[in-house]
Formats: sequence, structure tokens, C-alpha cells
Amino acid sequence: LQRFGLPPQPTSDPQAFTRATVATRFTATKDGAQLDDLVLTLDETTIKGTFALQGFAAPPYRFAHDVDRADPDRYLPPKPRDAQAGEATAGDLELPQNNTMNLDGTMQIAALTLAGMQFSDVGSRIVIGSGDMKLENARARLYGGSFAGNFHVRAAGTDPGLALDGRASGLQLEPLIAALTGEPANFSGTGSFDLNLAGKGRTIIENVETAGGNVSFDMLDGAIKGFNLGRTLCSAYNVTQRAPAPPELPAVTPYEAIKGSAVVTAGAATSNDLLARTSFMDLSGAGTLALAEQQLDYSLDAKLTAPIRIENCGTLDEFVGGELPFRIKGTVTEPTITPDFSKLIRRQLREEVQERLEDRSKDRLRDILR
Repeated sequence: LQRFGLPPQPTSDPQAFTRATVATRFTATKDGAQLDDLVLTLDETTIKGTFALQGFAAPPYRFAHDVDRADPDRYLPPKPRDAQAGEATAGDLELPQNNTMNLDGTMQIAALTLAGMQFSDVGSRIVIGSGDMKLENARARLYGGSFAGNFHVRAAGTDPGLALDGRASGLQLEPLIAALTGEPANFSGTGSFDLNLAGKGRTIIENVETAGGNVSFDMLDGAIKGFNLGRTLCSAYNVTQRAPAPPELPAVTPYEAIKGSAVVTAGAATSNDLLARTSFMDLSGAGTLALAEQQLDYSLDAKLTAPIRIENCGTLDEFVGGELPFRIKGTVTEPTITPDFSKLIRRQLREEVQERLEDRSKDRLRDILR
């Protein structure tokens, strides 16, 4: 690490950087060196390919490598949930300063573990120069889907940061979220995302907290764990009507589709075009999600499109076709839902008044015709 101008870093695996071998056929002249038939093993990883030094005074490095499997997580500080008190974490990892390496090459990785996630068929061009690093035309398969995009590390100068752009499509959300969080996933379905994000700061967590850019998403045929939307709405309305509560049910809300876009500013994603559909309701609305804290605050307008097929929820059948605003706040894993039944009740009152007026008009008409 020191030879390549990189500072030593604490690793989450104490066995990292303990074994290495190199086998190669090389040619060296006063102008540089070429390593062919290179086989490098680092711990459990085997790297094969070519490597060239074009000169020896601050030389440019050129390479083409094939890797069987790699686990960069072993070589990074531990995640916050795994760290001991006072121990540096992956979020504290700093972008390298004063790196003078000049490197340009391609890498193919058959299996990759990064940030707790499993990737396969990974490929990218890697360019390091002037203290910065770029992964160009990066691609990978993960969780039933794929990703293609670019990653830029701005490490030089006084304005360091990270930037990511690309598209992920066809991802299975439940195993992906479980891998990211290390906890049972509260979301399932198939998702596609377009990302264009950039952050500022010397550490990873600073980049998350300052992230800005744009995101669009499209998720299909899944479920949200933590609440049962139909039961929650029915239970809240039945309280106002002194009607029996619906029975206890699993805290799961199936959905048919959720899509929209968000503008990310200072680590918070604000969406003004959220659309969602369940078996009994269409929703639209706007709100904000704080990325680092996973705090959400959404105001939604819902339209009941069908009866809620839950025992004791027939009280809402007459409102099918009506609008029902509600608010969702709290954390992603433990949201609080507050419905506002005033629109439904006003609609009911208007209909009752209209019926009474029509009845009176009919009565008067009958009197006139007698």
C-alpha cells in the first residue's frame, strides 16, 4: 500500500493482507517493464493477466486482469454495527490524499462482495490519475438484475467527493435490502433505478450526508412489511363510527406498483410525483426521505378503487371512488400512518344532503301534480 502511495487502513478482517504470492514472466529494459502470464494471489483471491510499467520515475501503470473472486469488505474498516466502541468504521473511511499513482486498465471479476452485497460478472475500466479515480463503463449482475454506470472518486484538491451515475434494473429487492442493512428486509418486489448522485467530503459518511442529484424508481409486485395499510385505515375509520375493529392481521401491505422520481439535496430525497397502486387503492403524493437517518415524511392522496377485503371493513365500501388523504412519518422500518377522513365524511354529508333535497323536490312535484 505504501509503495503505491496509499496509506495503511484498519481492516475488518484481521487475516487480511497475510498471504501473497506472485508468479510471472517479465521483460525489463531501461524504459520500463512488462509482466506477462501474471498470477497474483492475495489471501483467497487469484488475479491473472498482464501488467506494464512505462518508465520507472513515477511511471504510468497499464494492466488487464481477470479475478476469480474478491471481497473488498475484508480490507475495509468494519461497518458501524460491527465496530467496537471508539473503533473506526467503513463510514469513516477517508478518500486518499496526495496519491501520485498513474494507472489505466481493465478488470473482470467473476464474484465480488462489496458493502455486504454479492455481485457477479463484474467488469470496468479503472483510471487513476492526478489523485482521482474513475470506474468507467462499470457493469455487474446482482440479485436477479444488472447494473451499468460510472463511479468517480474526487480525492485531489480541497473539494473531495464521490459521484455515481447509472441504471440498475430487475433487482430482487428483499435480498438486496437484507444484504445492505444486515437485517431482515421490510421490502420485497422487483425494482429498477436510474441514479445520478454526487456528494462532498473526505469521508464516506460525509458524502452520504451531503449527497445531491436525481433518482427515479419503478418497483413492481411486492410487499411492504411493518404495517397493514388496509387494516390501519379501516381500524381508524371504525373508531370514528363506533364500529367493531377489524381482526389482527400480519403487518404486511402488498403492492402492485410504486414509481416516481426524487431530487436529492443535502442527503435528503424529495419526491413530488410518487405513484402507487394496491388491490384496493391508488395513491399519489409527495414527501422526503432522509438517506442517512432513514426518516420519512410523506403526504399522500389516496383513491379507494375497490372494497377492502377484511372482516368488519365493509364500513368503507360506500366510499369506493372517494379520496382519502393521509400522512406517513417515522422511520422506514417503523412508519406511522395518520389518515384524514374529512374528505370522505364531507362527501358522505354532501350526498346525504343531495338525497334529502332530491326527496323534497320529488315530494313537492307530486303535490303540484295532484
